[in-house]
Amino acid sequence: TYGLDIERSYSKDEANGVGTYNYVFNNHPIAMGKRLRISNTVASIGSYAFYNLKQGYLTQIEVPGSAKNICDYAFHSSTGISVVRLGDGVETIGYQAFIACYNLRTIVIPASVTRIGVEAFSHCSQGIKVYYAGTEEQWQAINIGSGNDYLTNATIHYNVDEPPEYIWN
Repeated sequence: TYGLDIERSYSKDEANGVGTYNYVFNNHPIAMGKRLRISNTVASIGSYAFYNLKQGYLTQIEVPGSAKNICDYAFHSSTGISVVRLGDGVETIGYQAFIACYNLRTIVIPASVTRIGVEAFSHCSQGIKVYYAGTEEQWQAINIGSGNDYLTNATIHYNVDEPPEYIWN
């Protein structure tokens, strides 16, 4: 497991977040095949921050609860990502935030999420598993935009604060 302080090392445009149009991970050798825990000092994940991460680079991402917003297109076309864990405190997932993440097979969503943007999970892997910290009623109350069939048709496990350790393998 690797932890990087993204804010200090790689932020581009936002003082408290991962910068917009931050392409640094696309060919960065430390990213190859690694699990990334984003620093809990990051307040948001900017648009295109992890755009187009291909297979063989980062495969597992942990977003801290301090990152209240995952902005539009944040992980767009990141085909290498297979597991995403959103920390308790994340509130919104933006428009097309995870679109075309073809290998995304598992996502951990906290009960703090209130809105999932249009097509946030469009064109992801079929058979995706969702581990949701809240109840089924809380899940139904989330404002989920259109075009999220891969998410809404997923296998959803409710009341899961800590997903099984094997999701990281």
